[in-house]
Amino acid sequence: MHDTVFLKSPLTGMERCPHETCGVARPQLDLIHFTYDSTVDVSRGAVVLGWTIYKCTSCRNVVCFRARIPYEKSHEDLGNRLNRSEVEAIRTLPSGSANFQDWPQRAQKYVEQALQAIAAPDGVVMLAGSAVDAMLKEKGYEKGTVYDRIGQAVSDSELTEAMGEWAHSVRLAANSPRHADLDEPHATKEQAESALEFTRALAQYWFVLPARIARGKASAQQTSLPPAGGGDG
Repeated sequence: MHDTVFLKSPLTGMERCPHETCGVARPQLDLIHFTYDSTVDVSRGAVVLGWTIYKCTSCRNVVCFRARIPYEKSHEDLGNRLNRSEVEAIRTLPSGSANFQDWPQRAQKYVEQALQAIAAPDGVVMLAGSAVDAMLKEKGYEKGTVYDRIGQAVSDSELTEAMGEWAHSVRLAANSPRHADLDEPHATKEQAESALEFTRALAQYWFVLPARIARGKASAQQTSLPPAGGGDG
């Protein structure tokens, strides 16, 4: 957390719910529990550390804050301290930040937008479909329809049969709102979550894991090299 956040009851100052499956803008978080766990000394004086637990009124998931309170205020009623903005949040769980290291840039951009629009399943599945399209192109599958390119990736053993089927389900989910399908024009929340999960799985399989393996091998080779000037003479 970069900016100082003071907790209140209810809490309405967050930009978005940190849960990826929610992401609602300006959520209301209702306080459900607070507990102390330690007292520490810091430069500004003694503070009490604890956990403050809220529930998002939109997704019903809990959001936990690591909180600190000036020691001299810790004996007072929690409600009074919250109202006076004396309970400072120093950490949030979940953090609400996604890790896109080693993702192709275009695919990352699409998924970042999807996470920002998580409350709109139609938008999420279309953006997830675009992310899959971008990753196919990054792997060299640039010609033909998305259907054809997924099939070719399976034929080339770049995708397993199961991953190919999942990719097709994401493609179909993205097509329904894009083409205003008469039978199923709108994506469901479950389809949106599945589409995002597939983009993560595909990025891991094609880009993230290979990059980590390459770094690991390079590191192992570096540590196994003899020191400069070494040898038997």
